[in-house]
Amino acid sequence: MILEAYGFIVLFSGFWPTLAVFIQRIPILGWLFQQPFIRTVCLV
Repeated sequence: MILEAYGFIVLFSGFWPTLAVFIQRIPILGWLFQQPFIRTVCLV
């Protein structure tokens, strides 16, 4: 199961930045993702 999770992360690793930009354009979710405490967690 750990190997499957790792494969999922590796497979979609190039898609996460695109997804982050899309989520930031959604009104409520975008506001949440632009908060400093969320940005630091997402960037790590």
